Amino acid sequence: MNMLKITALVLSAGIASSAAQAELFVWDWAVGDTHAVNTGGTFDSIRTTYDDTTSVFTWEMTFSDQITDGFTLAVNNGPNPLGHAGEFALLYFDATDTDDLRLSAFAYNGEDTQQSYIDGSPDAGIQAPDEIYNSVSILDQLLSASVTDLDGSRTFAFSLDTSVINAYSPVNPGPGGDADWSGMQFGQYIGAWVHPVTELATEYDNNGSLIQWGGREGFIDTSWKPTTPAPGTFALLGLGGMVISRRRR
Repeated sequence: MNMLKITALVLSAGIASSAAQAELFVWDWAVGDTHAVNTGGTFDSIRTTYDDTTSVFTWEMTFSDQITDGFTLAVNNGPNPLGHAGEFALLYFDATDTDDLRLSAFAYNGEDTQQSYIDGSPDAGIQAPDEIYNSVSILDQLLSASVTDLDGSRTFAFSLDTSVINAYSPVNPGPGGDADWSGMQFGQYIGAWVHPVTELATEYDNNGSLIQWGGREGFIDTSWKPTTPAPGTFALLGLGGMVISRRRR
């Protein structure tokens, strides 16, 4: 066998190996899987995916009523995100105006509150928030976002390119420094911290940065939930079939 053929085989094997390692991870939640507090809306179902090749994260959440105005969300690859300051992003999905959906991202301060947008650290006092994206700057990464009311239910969905979030260096990192940061992703396991809000009141400054968030909230907190892996090629096929839409301000 000549050297040219050997090289071709090695390259082919490398491509096949990379394809085999690329995976789309999927997690589904249904009523009864985990204790849910329905103050901010009655949870019906959740499906989330993460493609570890494209860094595309999707979230679809349905409530059996129509009182939810938005939610906050943090995820990781296993433990309950609560208490893990400087390790993940906290997303704020604001649907108080369904014609002007807004998504913002801050480094999560680890506190059992939704106040990372005004306090960037669990240390005593108030530290400057660590904003990763505001509702304007995130638009290039936000692939789609929607809120759908149907037969008394309400479904929130978005698709987000998390590559910039995942590569972010937080101002107030966790105890292991930047190595602790994972951003907005998960793998064979997922931990999720989601807080839907009703009667949501929000406000933004002239740059699109969130400066007010408040209302009655519920929650689901999960940890070490196994996900369903699928080959990355399936992930690409799935994304190819998506209808991409984005509502701009």
